[in-house]
Amino acid sequence: MTISFRVITVKELPDIAGSEYFAGSEEVPVTSHRALSLAANPCASDEDPAILLAIDEKNRLLGYWGFLSDHLDGNHTNKIMWNSGWRVMPGASHAAMPLLYKALQTCGNKILFSDLTLHTKQILEATGKVTVHTRKGIRWYFRSCSYELVSRRNFATKLLSPFFFFLDFDINLLFVPFLRKTRMPDGFKCIEVPSFNEDDQNFINSIDITSLSGRGIKELNWIKENPWIIPLEKDDPKNRSRYYFSSSEKHFETRFFRIQKEGQTIALAFMNNRNGHVTLPYFICKPGQEKAVAIAIASVTGTLKAKTFTTFNPLFLKSETDLSCISKKSISRFFAYGNKTGITFSEDILIQDGDGDCAFT
Repeated sequence: MTISFRVITVKELPDIAGSEYFAGSEEVPVTSHRALSLAANPCASDEDPAILLAIDEKNRLLGYWGFLSDHLDGNHTNKIMWNSGWRVMPGASHAAMPLLYKALQTCGNKILFSDLTLHTKQILEATGKVTVHTRKGIRWYFRSCSYELVSRRNFATKLLSPFFFFLDFDINLLFVPFLRKTRMPDGFKCIEVPSFNEDDQNFINSIDITSLSGRGIKELNWIKENPWIIPLEKDDPKNRSRYYFSSSEKHFETRFFRIQKEGQTIALAFMNNRNGHVTLPYFICKPGQEKAVAIAIASVTGTLKAKTFTTFNPLFLKSETDLSCISKKSISRFFAYGNKTGITFSEDILIQDGDGDCAFT
């Protein structure tokens, strides 16, 4: 079976979701709001690849690969691409590896992967073209939410969902009222801001640290202002059902915080809340202030009514801050980079939890 490829550029994105080619398709490679967001990426140029399509001889979609343009350490002369989705259509598994190799070729193997499944990790390692690194993190549980996990799985486990619903209710009734609230450290303020400004950029520039992506306020504000996940009521059900990845949620919000000590900014934080599951896509602070700032961030999770809080951020984890919770567990994330990216990985490189497309979800 013949497989051909078509590259959708950033310039073409705004028109692709509603194009004639995809008008009658059962599945689309991008939603209209995600396409507009990708087109607004301040790190992208018009001719950058955005989506790679694998097509058969009858012009049917076999699979697609998403790219996200970025610059290493904020250096605009060092363009790289993040993988942003690798999808093979049912019955088209024969297209998986050709699509992978074509994607690597398209960006000259200057590609990074922010969060791999174990299966994808094994496939990439087998190519010999990608280096995989395991990142360690922690997830704190402030409420029992086993019902959510069970209800998303197969039919057999869904039958047990009423049991887990009542189990969650009992655990939360017994333990949640007795969890200790994290207090804001004396002299600290955590100020929510609608966007980051030039003073915040000056603060970022003042921190002597090598960041993998090096995103500044322009990139961070772009992420907040151009979400990939929108409220359910604003999403067309027909479009949502035709998109394999996340398109909308009952609740999703991005919040920016400026953390100050005695009136002086000592940290910036960017937090996502997806149905009560809070993450920390971006966090940077003055050296030596990690412990107090981590406590300040932990206090914010209470105001967000978090069910869980997850982070892999080395600055937060360095503080060894522990949170009052029902339970916690260590978790791993597989990060990878193509062998042409020029990265020499070391513990001195700050990889933010939101690097790549993770900040959008």
